[in-house]
Amino acid sequence: MRHYKHLTLYERENLLFLKAKGYSISAIAKSMGRNKGTISRELRRNSVANQYMPVVAQHQYQARRAYCKPHNRLEHARLLEHVKHRLLECQWAPEEIAGRLRAEYGRYVISTTTIYRAIYSGWLNAPKASTASVIKKS
Repeated sequence: MRHYKHLTLYERENLLFLKAKGYSISAIAKSMGRNKGTISRELRRNSVANQYMPVVAQHQYQARRAYCKPHNRLEHARLLEHVKHRLLECQWAPEEIAGRLRAEYGRYVISTTTIYRAIYSGWLNAPKASTASVIKKS
């Protein structure tokens, strides 16, 4: 089984060149060593007003890739401040914080594992506090 390999900017430029020369999708795919479905999807996804521009296609690809990656829930400022307040000022345990958020919102918001990772990585440290002092409080 082969793994899918994304098109590079060079391949996208080559695609534009071959398309401008009047090659069919099948001929472009064969000359590039790609599946014709890959070429067809590339043209369909990244053409604007029936115009294909490799640089724009590359930017759209990079934006889609960034969007589909998992994000840390604590990147949201309000949630981060809420967790920091409960942990540092109220001295709640990560289990209490996660459980309270689940009870308040009626759904899963953040896991205790995420909170512990944030503690160990220093995201939740008070100014001029060490990781050890934060862990002792919880």
